[in-house]
Amino acid sequence: MISGRSPRVLIVEDNPGDVFLFQEGLREMEVNIELLVATEVDEGIRLLAPAHGPPPCLALIDLHLPKRDGKYLLAYLRVQAHLSGMPAVILSSSQRPVDRDACIKLGAHDVLVKPSDWNGYCSLIDDLARFWS
Repeated sequence: MISGRSPRVLIVEDNPGDVFLFQEGLREMEVNIELLVATEVDEGIRLLAPAHGPPPCLALIDLHLPKRDGKYLLAYLRVQAHLSGMPAVILSSSQRPVDRDACIKLGAHDVLVKPSDWNGYCSLIDDLARFWS
C-alpha cells in the first residue's frame, strides 16, 4: 500500500450481477480496496490512464466482453510501460485449454473459472488477496 491509500483493483466485467457479488464479497470479508469498475475494455483503458491515479495492483478481466475481449486488454497492458508489470487475472466461464493458453501467452498471471455462486466469489476473493496484501 502506498502512502496510506487502499490498494486499487480494476475489474472489467459486463455482467452487473457478477460485479455485485464481487463487491458484496469484498464487503462481507472486510477487504479494504478501492475497486475500479469498467463494463468494457475501452472504459477499463480510460481508468488505467495516469490521470486517474496510480496503477491498480491487479486487473481482473472477463474474457468475453462486448466490442473487444479480455485478450485485447491483456495485450494493451503488456505494451504500456506504466502497466506492463501489473498482474492481470482473466475470469471466464470457459474452461477450454485453448482460451487459457492464449491468455497466458498474452501475459495473464492466471486464468480462473468465473464463480457461479456466493461461496465461489468468497473463495475467489480469498485467493486474490495475495495481490493486495
